[in-house]
Amino acid sequence: MNLGLTERQATLQREMRAYVSGFDPEEVKRCDIESEFPFEFYRGLAANGWTGIMVPEEYGGRGWGAVEMTIAAEECAAAGVSTLALTLHGQRTLLVLGTPEQRAKYLPGLARGEILSAIVVSEPTVGSSLKDMRTTARRDGDDYVVNGHKTHITLAAEADLLVTFVMTEKGLTTLLIDADTPGITHRKMDAVGWRLEPHYDVEFNNVRVPASNLLGEEGGGMKTFFASFNITRLCNASHLLGIAREAISRSVDYATKRDVGSNKIADFQGIQWIIADLATKYEAASLVRFKAAWMEDQGLPHEKETAMTKLLAVEVCDAATNQAFSIVGSHASYRDQPFERFLRDAKIGHVTGGSAEIMKNNIARSVLSEHGFKPSRPAGGSNPGSGSK
Repeated sequence: MNLGLTERQATLQREMRAYVSGFDPEEVKRCDIESEFPFEFYRGLAANGWTGIMVPEEYGGRGWGAVEMTIAAEECAAAGVSTLALTLHGQRTLLVLGTPEQRAKYLPGLARGEILSAIVVSEPTVGSSLKDMRTTARRDGDDYVVNGHKTHITLAAEADLLVTFVMTEKGLTTLLIDADTPGITHRKMDAVGWRLEPHYDVEFNNVRVPASNLLGEEGGGMKTFFASFNITRLCNASHLLGIAREAISRSVDYATKRDVGSNKIADFQGIQWIIADLATKYEAASLVRFKAAWMEDQGLPHEKETAMTKLLAVEVCDAATNQAFSIVGSHASYRDQPFERFLRDAKIGHVTGGSAEIMKNNIARSVLSEHGFKPSRPAGGSNPGSGSK
């Protein structure tokens, strides 16, 4: 069994790591403080062809797989940017369910990084229970008229395309809404973490959307939702792994250089045990992540492995960002250091792509079904969960 990266994957990792390391940390800090999307960083990704990793070559992308995508997402996270995971949702849903006309209209721009997409799901009273969605789309001639309130929508103001979930007479439905359509308003939210990807409240007030912008079938919103959910969840987990890896690396670097009396911090056994624990957790989560991504590329079901990845990624990211304060001490608590941002971003990871509890429900359901057992009482909500993003 070859667990190593292919030459292409290793090259991608090496090149992205070099690009990310050259991004100005002061610009990251400024964008974090002001909650501003780093367009300069994203343009650099686009110039290298990394904004269309999973988009077929015929639409201007690389035509690569999930393994490459998760590598890219992790490397971006080292700079505090999760944009690739966010934009993948729109690309993926278009690839799976878009009409030829819809793909031709949107995919080339998305692949080249010329336009951004946002996934518009959550509402003030709806997170994972999509059947309770209140945003409506009423058919009126050749248009749908959309009304409702969405919240926790990442990049809603920066995006050019809003992949929006609504309720019609036939049930949950997905519409492709151009962001400059009249009747859409935003209010920026002041999030604790992931501040380089701003969050918004979004209002739809009699927004007219051509019926040709229906994505998939009317009433087929659940199919649309799950067309990309597992791969985007893998990318969210990879983002957490990137934060964890960076927190571990910076903590270890500090421990090997900081003097305490006649010793380095890294000389103390207690610190060594923390480092060993973190390194082991990271490696385990990374391996399960690559297995799930490989299964995606092979066309194999991987809901269980993806849920395991997300669960393990949350746990190691929590551990790494918290233990950084044990290793680095009071120096980690100041804003001129990245550790407090790591800690804040790790907390957002708890709900993005589904909570740890929902991951456990999914894993248990999969394991029990492998033994021919179906619980008499379903676990969790009406679906595996979208979290709050």
